[in-house]
Amino acid sequence: MFPITGMAFLNRTGGTGGGGGGGGGGGAGDVTPTAFALGPIYGDYQAASLQTILAGITAPISIKFVRTGTGILQYEKNGTVTSIASGTQVSYSSGDSLSVFIANHTGGTVKSGTYTITNESDGSAVLSTDSYVVTSSLS
Repeated sequence: MFPITGMAFLNRTGGTGGGGGGGGGGGAGDVTPTAFALGPIYGDYQAASLQTILAGITAPISIKFVRTGTGILQYEKNGTVTSIASGTQVSYSSGDSLSVFIANHTGGTVKSGTYTITNESDGSAVLSTDSYVVTSSLS
């Protein structure tokens, strides 16, 4: 596991809604989370976006992580950081934490580009997109 340093945490959950009516049909549920923006990623060795707690959904959703540029793409879910290939989809539920990491393990280099996360359960709706620049002071 890589050290997690310099992270900014932001809980973007909204208030809770009133109790729903009983019963209800067996529909798929709401797959559109409350809006959020994770912001740019800047740092050394391993850097992270802001963190959000997913809210506003009543069914699990599939989130796709894409990076253009260089660096190791990683995602965080409920405190666990995992390296993934660009284009990987991960299932998230209401209350799960989410953030994006970019790692640079090549000393004396700069990794930069753009990351985008989309909600594949909602027609590939863009949830957050921003730039990243991660240096590596390792030798």
